[in-house]
Amino acid sequence: MANSWLLWLTLSAVIAASYSETSAGQSPAHNSHVCSTWGNFHFKIFDGDLFQLPSSCNYVLTSECSGTYKNFNVQLRRGLVNGEPTISKVVMMLDGTALELVHGGVVVNGEPVTLPFSQSGVLIEKAPTYIKIKANLGLTAIWNGEDAFLVELDAKYKNHTCGLCGDFNGVHNEFHSHGIIMSPQEYASFWKSNGPTETCDDYALAPKDDCTNVSSLCEQILAGPAFSSCQALLNVTSFSSACVADVCHCSGPTATTQSDPLCLCDTLSEFSRQCVQAGGKPDQWRTRDLCWKTCPLNMEHQECGSMVLDDVTNQGCVPLKSCPCSYNGKAYMPGESYISNCKQCMCNGGGQWDCKDKMCPGTCSVEGGSHINTFDDKDYTFHGDCSYTLAKDCDGNQFHIQGDLVQCGLSDSETCLRSVTLALIAKKTVITIQTSGKVFVNGIYTQLPFSAAGIAAFRASSFYLMVHTDSGLQMEVQLLPIMQLYITISNTFMGKTCGLCGNFNKNQADDFLKLSGVVDATSAGFANSWKTNGNCLDIKSKFENPCSRSLENEKYANRWCTLLIDPTSVFGPCHSEISPETYRYNCMYDSCNCKDSEACMCAAVSSYVHACAAAGIQLPNWRNTVCGKYASACDTTLVYSYDITKHSRTCRCLSQSDLSCHLEFPSVDGCTCAEGMYLSEAGKCVPASGCPCYDLDSVVLPGQVVNKDGVVCTCNAGKLTCIGQIVMSPTCLAPMLFFDCSAAGPKATGTECEKSCATLDLACVSTGCVSGCVCPSGMVSDDNGQCIAIESCPCVQNGAIYKPGESMDVDCNTCTCKDRLWHCTSNLCYGTCSVYGDGHFITFDKKRFNFDGSCEYTLAQDHCLGNNGTFRVVTENVPCGTTGTTCSKTIKVYLEKAELILTEGTYQIISNGQDGTPFHISTMGIYLVIEAKSLILMWDKKTSIFIKLSPHLEGRVCGLCGNYDGKTNNDFTTRNNALVVNPLEFGNSWKDSPSCPDAVALKNPCTLNPYRKPWAEKQCSIIQSAQFSGCHSVVDPSPYYDACVFDSCACDTGGDCECFCTAVAAYAQACNEAGACISWRTPKICPLFCDYYNPAGLCGNFNKNQADDFLKLSGVVDATSAGFANSWKTNGNCLDIKSKFENPCSRSLENEKYANRWCTLLIDPTSVFGPCHSEISPETYRYNCMYDSCNCKDSEACMCAAVSSYVHACAAAGIQLPNWRNTVCGKYASACDTTLVYSYDITKHSRTCRCLSQSDLSCHLEFPSVDGCTCAEGMYLSEAGKCVPASGCPCYDLDSVVLPGQVVNKDGVVCTCNAGKLTCIGQIVMSPTCLAPMLFFDCSAAGPKATGTECEKSCATLDLACVSTGCVSGCVCPSGMVSDDNGQCIAIESCPCVQNGAIYKPGESMDVDCNTCTCKDRLWHCTSNLCYGTCSVYGDGHFITFDKKRFNFDGSCEYTLAQDHCLGNNGTFRVVTENVPCGTTGTTCSKTIKVYLEKAELILTEGTYQIISNGQDGTPFHISTMGIYLVIEAKSLILMWDKKTSIFIKLSPHLEGRVCGLCGNYDGKTNNDFTTRNNALVVNPLEFGNSWKDSPSCPDAVALKNPCTLNPYRKPWAEKQCSIIQSAQFSGCHSVVDPSPYYDACVFDSCACDTGGDCECFCTAVAAYAQACNEAGACISWRTPKICRKSRHKCPTVQNQSQGYTTWQCVQAIGYQWDIGFQSEPDCCC
Repeated sequence: MANSWLLWLTLSAVIAASYSETSAGQSPAHNSHVCSTWGNFHFKIFDGDLFQLPSSCNYVLTSECSGTYKNFNVQLRRGLVNGEPTISKVVMMLDGTALELVHGGVVVNGEPVTLPFSQSGVLIEKAPTYIKIKANLGLTAIWNGEDAFLVELDAKYKNHTCGLCGDFNGVHNEFHSHGIIMSPQEYASFWKSNGPTETCDDYALAPKDDCTNVSSLCEQILAGPAFSSCQALLNVTSFSSACVADVCHCSGPTATTQSDPLCLCDTLSEFSRQCVQAGGKPDQWRTRDLCWKTCPLNMEHQECGSMVLDDVTNQGCVPLKSCPCSYNGKAYMPGESYISNCKQCMCNGGGQWDCKDKMCPGTCSVEGGSHINTFDDKDYTFHGDCSYTLAKDCDGNQFHIQGDLVQCGLSDSETCLRSVTLALIAKKTVITIQTSGKVFVNGIYTQLPFSAAGIAAFRASSFYLMVHTDSGLQMEVQLLPIMQLYITISNTFMGKTCGLCGNFNKNQADDFLKLSGVVDATSAGFANSWKTNGNCLDIKSKFENPCSRSLENEKYANRWCTLLIDPTSVFGPCHSEISPETYRYNCMYDSCNCKDSEACMCAAVSSYVHACAAAGIQLPNWRNTVCGKYASACDTTLVYSYDITKHSRTCRCLSQSDLSCHLEFPSVDGCTCAEGMYLSEAGKCVPASGCPCYDLDSVVLPGQVVNKDGVVCTCNAGKLTCIGQIVMSPTCLAPMLFFDCSAAGPKATGTECEKSCATLDLACVSTGCVSGCVCPSGMVSDDNGQCIAIESCPCVQNGAIYKPGESMDVDCNTCTCKDRLWHCTSNLCYGTCSVYGDGHFITFDKKRFNFDGSCEYTLAQDHCLGNNGTFRVVTENVPCGTTGTTCSKTIKVYLEKAELILTEGTYQIISNGQDGTPFHISTMGIYLVIEAKSLILMWDKKTSIFIKLSPHLEGRVCGLCGNYDGKTNNDFTTRNNALVVNPLEFGNSWKDSPSCPDAVALKNPCTLNPYRKPWAEKQCSIIQSAQFSGCHSVVDPSPYYDACVFDSCACDTGGDCECFCTAVAAYAQACNEAGACISWRTPKICPLFCDYYNPAGLCGNFNKNQADDFLKLSGVVDATSAGFANSWKTNGNCLDIKSKFENPCSRSLENEKYANRWCTLLIDPTSVFGPCHSEISPETYRYNCMYDSCNCKDSEACMCAAVSSYVHACAAAGIQLPNWRNTVCGKYASACDTTLVYSYDITKHSRTCRCLSQSDLSCHLEFPSVDGCTCAEGMYLSEAGKCVPASGCPCYDLDSVVLPGQVVNKDGVVCTCNAGKLTCIGQIVMSPTCLAPMLFFDCSAAGPKATGTECEKSCATLDLACVSTGCVSGCVCPSGMVSDDNGQCIAIESCPCVQNGAIYKPGESMDVDCNTCTCKDRLWHCTSNLCYGTCSVYGDGHFITFDKKRFNFDGSCEYTLAQDHCLGNNGTFRVVTENVPCGTTGTTCSKTIKVYLEKAELILTEGTYQIISNGQDGTPFHISTMGIYLVIEAKSLILMWDKKTSIFIKLSPHLEGRVCGLCGNYDGKTNNDFTTRNNALVVNPLEFGNSWKDSPSCPDAVALKNPCTLNPYRKPWAEKQCSIIQSAQFSGCHSVVDPSPYYDACVFDSCACDTGGDCECFCTAVAAYAQACNEAGACISWRTPKICRKSRHKCPTVQNQSQGYTTWQCVQAIGYQWDIGFQSEPDCCC
């Protein structure tokens, strides 16, 4: 090796590098979490070993291997491209997401994707030099797109992995196996995982050159100044070894060229990459002569750069201060500004905005008769039925606006704005506007326009009426389609207003502040405090969704109202300024609520247009899309206009200078006069020549006099009679007095302004005197129809009444009632930010919004605007479901120098900080609580987070939780300090990684999954139900209900019960914070830990009965195939095999795809195999085919063997499947030797030379048809395996064959004799040393018939014959003793009995059903009691008959389960079931059961029972509850029902062979259980099941596609959840009840249950297995607070205190004598 470049390399890479300080990074422990491969086939495993594996084969790099469900599996294939090592493909299975990395791009679940990409908790980002994959399950991977791939795992996977990366246990033992050190190739062979049709090559590394000079060079470079920050973070020795290997093998395994500096680049680059990943900051070690990297634009490659990428204007790298700002998709350079929405913002550089609020007026609106938007932009809905103070000047007395809200429909939620009254106190002017458009000034009907000192009222268009004052107040009254009101006041009134429109202080949080001095919790409580008539009743909160009343109305509303939020619609240009969500909600609500849906919908849409116009955004031609009829309904003389801003085209303005003629107003639409035309008093547009003349307010028209004092009432018989006036009775209850307006003065008000405790401090604007009962002087109404003294008036808060002197708590303050007002302490309280469910936020300043992204986001921090801070809270959603729903959250908390991660229900301390731990961790109820100096964080270990901050942090924080400055309106301040209105824009600005994709607007999941909506609404209605009534007055349930429905619809891949429970718990927590502690959890609804309880010969015997095929020689039936098969081993030295439950298809995505492609042909009724389905069910064969194809090294061979097994079974049944190899496995048909031909139907063995020569027995035998290669007619098979003509066959003499030059010795053996010993290939050399009392048996010294150890007897093989294939030397037990199956010798009489894995000594007993079996002479001797038979039906149509036949059948008719009315015989009982289907796949949610006992009838449905008839001779049954089961006991029948989908029927043995139905005939034979109603024996479960439907007109059930195929997104959740059945949790049952069919049923049901309640489906399936275990005597404690928790109060058994909580003892079952005192309670006894 030349030394010249070594010296040059040293100078370039080492000396040229400048020294830099080591920065604090991650713990060096990072090093043990990383496995990587790079460059010249280098691999470094988790535990630090480094090796080279030059191979193009596909290998499992790393996989979770500790359980039956694998969270991840990473496979990688390397190879050579143009002689350079590279990575050709990476396949990653990440919790159900299949990811492929290839040079052409990234493929996710079979579809190419664009980066960045985020889905299902997997984030894929692309940087200029690498692709990064981050999975929330705890895995990060980085690929440089060429030769290097790195995977980093969370510490929770330690000692749980396998693959090339090793077991991640910190021990260097990967290359050691049974004391032997393996080579890398031998080690890697365990993890080779080529696809079914793939081939690969192993390469040879080039011979090593002399490397004596290289080692010091590599060490010098890696330890140099450029990498000084890496020394403490990485194992330099490992990389130095790789560096040496690179130089020695330069440049690649096939290279022969002279080494050069580039050989080092791969390893140096990997060292640099891992250093950065571990938190180091390597200096610029690359030079133009060494490992130089080029970058796009003006970027340059740096290990850690100081410039930033301009991703706004794409100018390449720029200094941070030169970064432009972005707003609404437009770029602004530093120094540029924009003005929008009452603010002016300037770009300060660094991407940061500096915004200043402008002094803008405030606007309040009353829309749709019930929707109010305050001056501070707070929205709420209130269905009033009284007069209310809308707004008034509470500091002065300049104005008072009063609105009349009245019920205007059949329901009390149909309310309208009937009139608006404006009182200008100083001007002594009262203006009333009615819904008809009539205007009254001081009680007198007035023709518009009207002008007085500083006041003008006029019609702006046919739709709008305007009132303008010179005091800074304007009113816009919309008249069509319905009356709506807009009040605008100048900023001089800021903080001075009160009423339903709020206090105009730029803070929504206190808009519900009442005159009593405290903020009410609900809109109803607040609005009731502002009614002006004490006689009106208080309105209660309403929670009904009016769209739930009518499907047609909902469709209509959805069609039109969703246009508002469509960014591509005519309304899209306004979205950046005015968020359309509230308007869409109001539009939906009103359209469904109103009698005239169209009018209310159009009013709601016009409200959004009005708001946009007020913000300066015109939406021209919007009526071309919706509500066009109002534009085309103008009078013939008028024209429609979208943009009316002046009132000058009237005859009055032409004739005289009226104040209204010169006013401008925000754009409104409506009918107006065209240019050159003027509006007359008749509402017609006329030319100037047609206008009348005006004299002040008098109008003179020819032949007509306008009377401006007209009224709407008629005087009859001295009385003023108005339409609809209530006739008052002069009789009043004492002490009330009757007030008679007719006898009072002109200014009297009567009852209209009668004072009550609630209205005592409010002004009343009277529109006329109203007669009625009033309280005497000095007394007021108590708001309940009684009169009380003024000083006795109470305070009312949140619907509760407090007498004078009583107190209440408001946050951390105490308020006392005095003089009807609250006097509160002034403590500063902690602020709370709440985040729950699927991205629902409530900021510190109480702003609500929804945002659901899949990146990491800053929730709250005090590192704002460049300031140094003390804390930061980051959250990352863990999404699932097809709609992007959030299943859980990962939270990172940074406190000073400490770091803490909360994930998967627990926490991990990354760093304690420099000065000790700055936080305290505790558990409080369901919450994990983190307490620090100024911060408290509460996490429910799922999706809910509550952050509480000290008041000294007010105004000093930022993030998704807002700025905590007491003002709601500025909470949407982005990371770059811009104020926006769109939650998406706001939320995306707070993502931590700019390369992470922006969240996008998600469609409502109830729209995407409409089949889930009914379940979601039904479940979530608990929030609005009486259960929470105690909280409704203090916390508005509506937003929590909406969030609950949203989340429950979205959570469609599994675990929807968790989504629902979390949403309800969020409302319960809010109630708790408000002092309303609600007990809402029940055993059926979201039970918690405090409710939790845990009910403390292999071929068979050929007797036509499958049920006893696992009968062992000991006389009992084993529960599992492994236990049964182990009993038939013929060699006692073999170890017992344990049951295996892993699905081999979970190991490789390619193998699963391959298996699925071919094996599903077996069950396809249209395939070549379809004709056999009626005789031989293909399901088992398909399962075996999938299993074997995935499990075998040669997938194709095993797949073809499995397919041929089905063909063989069909042939044995007489069904030929010709030409099936044309479809699959054809290569075997075309692979015959040139002299042979392929045949599908070979039934004889006659075409051989032997058969031609002599009469051999085999020549005359016929056998079931088989396929394969055979000789054509006229040809015969020779010993050489060739087909020859008859003349070419040899001659035979008995078994002797004589061929020229060859002698066939039929006594030959496969062993070779050498030096007097018989040596066989693969024979184990036995040591003559044996442990006493064993003796060594030497075959060479024994006779010719000796067997040695091959037929050595053990307790398990003592009664079995052994066929010896040859003598095997070894240790044997002495005469009279046998092996105990554990390597020891015992006396024969001491041999135990073994059953289901348990060992019983002679004399010990066990229970088998209702019998007792005793061990004697290795056999079981059992009592012969006749036992009850059991039929089980559970989940989604899973059956186990009385005779133990399993099948699936899921129909939606009524079916006979069991009866003794068979073949025309009269019977005594009949049990009928009807499935209640739900879900899109036909899953069964519950069952209705009808039980007929003699003359009695009983129905079990919806969790309870109904007795239809008791029978003639008294009730022939007894009903009781036991655990979770309802139990029906009759003479010969016991029925147990879990009140959902599980039924267990137990029949007396005297009914054996006398019953029929879906539960079989109970004759002890499994094979005839598929006997139909008409007594035919069939093989198809569908044909059998349909025959037992009770109504012939009910449609037949059809074959359902596997729901995991229909809903593939649900499969990972289902498999993961159901793996508990096969896990160690149930290991105590695996030997007695085979878990496999229960696991399959669980996965099936959990996939199918997609409309809601999938937790129930999963829990029912697991409970079915637990019940089977319980019946078999294995009582399993499996329920936990997180898994199918249940209420423990249902278990009336003995309590034991253990580990701080109550457990329950198991009461053993004693037969089936149904006695509650002794019988164990299913699913409850353990």
